[in-house]
Amino acid sequence: MSFKYYLYISGAKVDMMLPQFDPRPAGERHTELAFSLKVLSAKRSTTTNGGGNVARLERVLRHLQDNDMLGTVEEHSAFFWALMPMRWDIVQTEIGGRIAMFGGFLDEMTIALGGSSRHLIGWQETDGAASGSNTPALLQGIKTAAPLEEEQILEAVSDELHPELDAFTTVQRAVSRMTGPEQQLEFVAKTLIRDSHTILASPLYVALVD
Repeated sequence: MSFKYYLYISGAKVDMMLPQFDPRPAGERHTELAFSLKVLSAKRSTTTNGGGNVARLERVLRHLQDNDMLGTVEEHSAFFWALMPMRWDIVQTEIGGRIAMFGGFLDEMTIALGGSSRHLIGWQETDGAASGSNTPALLQGIKTAAPLEEEQILEAVSDELHPELDAFTTVQRAVSRMTGPEQQLEFVAKTLIRDSHTILASPLYVALVD
């Protein structure tokens, strides 16, 4: 039996998605998830009991996999799985909310994950206000983590008719400025925006892998 050390589980996404395909209460069941990449593959087998966060998450992941909705970074799927070195931090937005941000590089791709800090395992409501995990909220937090320099301000102004270009630049800059130790993290995330070199996504879960 394999164990994951979960850092983040988005209960809000699970609660939103699960009733749409499986309204039954969670009983004891066996769930086996297998992920295959060109170079790396992982197979997880777990037994869940009841309707806790992990059990409900496993049901959502199983549905995504069974319906070919879960892919890899290269496959441009709505949801994707990866195992990669990442740094992470809690970022405070200009309006006082907080997002959990995970960032790293996979081959030539910059990947940033962001979601409400209240879904971090062990998060306490008294620790501060949590922000949302929608695209505008995440970009606001990422911009806070990557303030523009003078020449970048001029570049951003010149790109004001193409705000998506500035968003990708902001994501790349924020990830490149992240500090702290890299950890090997496994995750499944919902793609929000992407281009050929950058992905901004919101995670269903993030787990530490030894």
